[in-house]
Order: sequence, then C-alpha cells, then structure tokens
Amino acid sequence: MLLDSIELTSGSTVAGLKFPAGATLPAAPEAFMVFTLTATDGAFAPGNYQYRDGVWNALSSAVPYDIAAPTFGKPAASEVVMRLTTQRAFSVQSAAAKATTAATVSTAVFTVAKNGASIGTLTFAVSGTVATSTVPVTAFAVNDVLTITAPGTQNAALADIDFFVKGQVA
Repeated sequence: MLLDSIELTSGSTVAGLKFPAGATLPAAPEAFMVFTLTATDGAFAPGNYQYRDGVWNALSSAVPYDIAAPTFGKPAASEVVMRLTTQRAFSVQSAAAKATTAATVSTAVFTVAKNGASIGTLTFAVSGTVATSTVPVTAFAVNDVLTITAPGTQNAALADIDFFVKGQVA
C-alpha cells in the first residue's frame, strides 16, 4: 500500500502513523483509504477500516497469542502433554490437534483445562488424525495455568501429536 509516498509492504512496521478519524465513515472515500471510526456508525463498530472494492472492511487490531506444543511418541495415560503458566492476559479463541499416527480401537479424548478445571476437549476419532474441539472462547489472566492432559488410558497407536491453541492478547 502506498501512503503519503511511503510504501508499506507485508511485514512493515511504522511507528506514529495516524489515519483520518471521525464518528462516521466518509461518504465518498478514495480507494484503499484507511479510516479510524471513533463511534458506532450504523452496523460499523469503532475501529480501523479500509475502503476497497466499494466497501468498508474492518482491519484487525487483535494481537495474536498462539501456542504450539508438539509431542513425540505415544502420550502416557493421563500425561500432561502441554502446560503453560500465562505471562500475560489473553483469551483462548480455539484449540486444535493433529496426529501423525491415527487413533486405533477407541476414541482418544484430551482434556483442556484452566487452573485444573476442564474448559473443553480435543477428541480423536478411531482412525482419525485431526481432533474435534469443544474448547470455547475462554479468558486467562496472568499466572493462570493452561493444560492439555492425555486420556486416562493410553491409545494403542495415537502418536506424534501437535497441539495448537489460538489466542488473542486481552
């Protein structure tokens, strides 16, 4: 994007850059205009927007806080396969898991917990390598503990699992 003769490319960082702002979106914007909306304007909530292809598009202001935890081999029964004591406030947006070797014989249910209390599960179906998640959006404060625990009975084949937690800084 070209802005006041400054070329912004993917990954660019610019400090102190300010965009036009106001309580209503401009009625006749220029293509690719960026605007900071300071109040609700119809269906548009306050935030940063870009005008392109004839419509205003929200620009994300969320700061990601993503966590990945690989396991190697088969997790032992009730093994804590991921543990994180949070260093900043954030909210879990979703969780996922993918295994290299599929579960056999029975499903494998991993428990996702906050401070020891279950907030959801990641479940591998028989012959499945991608878990189904029931983890809802959940807020974590500094020093809360996020864990993922293996099922109480070890699955005969499920192995080499990558766990992912997608979060946003609060």
